[in-house]
Amino acid sequence: MIDALFDDRRSGVDGDALAIERLDVAVYGLDRTGLALSVLCAQAVGSVTAADADGSRVSAVRRGQPPAGGPLVASALPDEIEAGRLRSTTDIAAAAADARIHLLAVGAGLRTDDTPDCSALRSTLRDAAAGVDPGDIVVVIPPVPPGTTEGVVARTLADGGPSTEAVGLGVWALPTDRSLRAIRSGDSVVAGTDDRSREAVADLAGATTAGTVSTVPTVATAECVDAVERTAEEMLRSLSNELAVSAGIDAATVAELVSMRVDRPLPGPGVGGSQPIGAGFLRDAVADRTPLTDSVYRSTREFPRLIAETVLDAVDHDPEDGETTVLIVGVPEAGADDAAAMPLSLLVRALTRAETRPLVCDPVADLPRGLTPHAVSIRAANRLNPDAVVVLADRLVFEELDWERYDAPVVDCCGSALDVGEDRQRLGRPDSLRSR
Repeated sequence: MIDALFDDRRSGVDGDALAIERLDVAVYGLDRTGLALSVLCAQAVGSVTAADADGSRVSAVRRGQPPAGGPLVASALPDEIEAGRLRSTTDIAAAAADARIHLLAVGAGLRTDDTPDCSALRSTLRDAAAGVDPGDIVVVIPPVPPGTTEGVVARTLADGGPSTEAVGLGVWALPTDRSLRAIRSGDSVVAGTDDRSREAVADLAGATTAGTVSTVPTVATAECVDAVERTAEEMLRSLSNELAVSAGIDAATVAELVSMRVDRPLPGPGVGGSQPIGAGFLRDAVADRTPLTDSVYRSTREFPRLIAETVLDAVDHDPEDGETTVLIVGVPEAGADDAAAMPLSLLVRALTRAETRPLVCDPVADLPRGLTPHAVSIRAANRLNPDAVVVLADRLVFEELDWERYDAPVVDCCGSALDVGEDRQRLGRPDSLRSR
C-alpha cells in the first residue's frame, strides 16, 4: 500500500510527504518520453522498472544504448543501470507487481479517420492491471484526449485489476518538449482523483524536476492543459508556414524576432515531429463549434503534402523520365504518437506514391522504425546526386554535407542557416527563389 510511504517530515506544512527515496516506480513505454522519465525517476527514487512490450527496445536499454531520448539520456542511462536503480523488462505485469506508482508514458495518437487512438494505452494498461494493487496510483502522462483518465484508463483498469475506488488515478502533464533537459527544467501540471493521489504525483514531479509544479483540481484539467498547449504550438507553426508561402516574407526570421519580443518560443516554418494531436484531441473532446481548431488541424495535416507538391514542381517530375531521388535532410523531433502518421512519414509516403525515391539523412535524430530503409549516412549522402533536397531541420552536423555537389533545387522548409547555395526555394513557392 502506498499509504505506508507517506510521512510527516515537512515541518510546518499541512499534510504528509511522500518518502520518495523508498518509492518503487514503474514506467510503461520506452520511447523518448518514457526513457527520460525512467532516468529522472531513477535519479530520485529507490527503484524504477522500465517496461515495454517491444523486446528490441528493452534489449537496447539493458545494454545502456537507449533507442531514443537524445545524448543526455544516453549519457545518464548506464549509470542508473549499473547502480541498480533502473532495470528494464518486457514483462509488464511483473513490473506492475513490483511498483506502487505506475507512470503510463504511452500516450495516444490519431486514426486515419481523425478519431483518437488509445489502443496502445489500453493494451499496456490491460497487461499491467493484474499487477496493480489496491492503494497504488496510476498516473497518465499526456498527450491523451481530455477525459481519458476517468474514461478509458478507469474502465480498463477496473476490467482487469482492483476497483477504481481502491486505486488512485493521476495526470502528470510534462512540457511538450520531451527531452530529458526540458522535462528536468520545465514546468509540470499535475492532478489526482483524490487528495492522496494528487499529493503523490506532485511530490514525485517535484523530486524529479526543477521547474514549477502546478496542481489543478481535476485530471481533465491537466489533460486539457497539454492538449491546448499543443494546439497553440500547432496554430503558431501553421501561422509561420502561411507566412513562409507568402511572397517576400522571411518567416523564420519573423518567428525568431517575435519569440524574443513575447518571451515565448514561436515555432518557425516547417513540420514538427508529431501529427496534430493537440487539435485532434480537442476537436474530438469538444465535438462541435470548433472552426479555429478544425482549421489548425487541417492545415497541419496537409502540410507534408504541400511540401511534396513543392518538390515535384521544382524538379518537374515525370516518372517516365527515370527515377527521381529526393534527399530529405533533418528529422523533426518525434512525439509519442504513431510513427506512421508523423509528418515525416507522410512526406515520405507522398513522395513514394509519386514514384520518387526519398532518402532521409540525419545522424543524430531518432528515425521512426518504418523509415529506416530510407535512411542514409552523411557519407552516403555526399555520394548522391539527388534531383532535389528538402531541409526539414537545421543541425550543425549538416555543414558536413557537400552542398556544392548538389546540382539540384533545395526546398528549405525551416528557414535554415545552412549555406546550401543559390538555388534555394521557400517552401510552398516553387517560383520564389532567393540567393544567400
